[in-house]
Amino acid sequence: MCMGSSYFDRYCAPFFLSFLRIYGAPSSPSVRLRIWVMAVEHAQLRKARRLLRQLGHGLVDFDEGNFSALKEQWSQEHSGGVEDYLDETTGPISNRRTGCLPSTYHDNGITIETVCDPGVHDERMLINNANFFMWVIQQVKLPENRDFQYIVTIDSDMLFCKSLERFLPFNQTNGPEWDYAFTVYDREHEVPWGSNEEVAKTKNGHVRLNAGVQLFKNSGTLVPFLTHYLETIQYVLRWGDVLRWGHAGHGANEDYENPVAKLLEEFKAPNQAAIALIVGTSNLLYDDCKVCRHTLNLESSPELATTLGSFSLKVQALPMRYLNQAESLKNGEIPDDLHMLHLKGLWWRILVMEATAHPTETRCYHWNFEAYVYWVAMFRIWQPDYDASLTVISDVSKCNDTSVGGPRQHPLV
Repeated sequence: MCMGSSYFDRYCAPFFLSFLRIYGAPSSPSVRLRIWVMAVEHAQLRKARRLLRQLGHGLVDFDEGNFSALKEQWSQEHSGGVEDYLDETTGPISNRRTGCLPSTYHDNGITIETVCDPGVHDERMLINNANFFMWVIQQVKLPENRDFQYIVTIDSDMLFCKSLERFLPFNQTNGPEWDYAFTVYDREHEVPWGSNEEVAKTKNGHVRLNAGVQLFKNSGTLVPFLTHYLETIQYVLRWGDVLRWGHAGHGANEDYENPVAKLLEEFKAPNQAAIALIVGTSNLLYDDCKVCRHTLNLESSPELATTLGSFSLKVQALPMRYLNQAESLKNGEIPDDLHMLHLKGLWWRILVMEATAHPTETRCYHWNFEAYVYWVAMFRIWQPDYDASLTVISDVSKCNDTSVGGPRQHPLV
């Protein structure tokens, strides 16, 4: 989903242009990128379609969502309007392009605003989680999509680095063993700021997973499974909100822990908690990740089969370090075996929206240098006059940022 004009400008345009860089050659297999856009200015969409015509590609199209219906639904279920989370103006109170609130960060006597409130992103994530897979199911059902061998859902804050053919071979006889795959931090995932256990293990001993890339074989049981997945997401949203549901009907003095809320806290997002519920947390243990080693069988219960239709499929977890790299990179270098780069989180929002790279315990400019240069290369196709000048804040107590030694050539540009 691409929601809001500022987000479309800084994330979606580089996203679909990186897709064309990989799949735009005449010899590429039959692929199509369909993007759900909402609350994006018509002028931007006209510019995007004009650029695609100039590049000679019909591989990308945009589906403009019904924003009025979503606004009505959101206002009934939440306090305030959904426009509060699409306001892109920068004012004295907050900057809703990034979710940043005025605060102080001192660097050599200079006060800089860097501490931010992730609330804006979190609300957009709820909108996405609650609605995106409704749209996906609609797309799968379209007659023109029936002949595609695979369906892949991808977050729009990503960049294609290589073809996905390694994981999606365009040959039915030599296809993967799984019918459904999602991505996890495996035992080989390395980061420059800490150990594998620090990046790959959750608080309660599970593998960290991320729903930003999910892969499906386009079979007859896909719609029933996606419907089950959607209903599980809605269940997590309904019962996992600690602030809203609290003790889930229990008295205020009772010692009650909401198990869905605990699952949501463990896996950080409703769609990720839903994956854990479906796959089973016992299959997602850091010390014994069964779904990481081999495929597992998933089957609909008789009750689900009656209401949603039956499904029987094989599921497997694939390494994020190949398909969904969302962390800082060693020496800031994009490895040769990386297929999808995920510009995830608040640090990247501030970088691409405000041209400021500030240091945290897990992020700094040096560790993300090539990823940023690649983003700039894609963004300049969209905005040729873009000035890539940055404010780079160094703090060796948070990361050993040695990036101020001059530019390096990105291997993909």
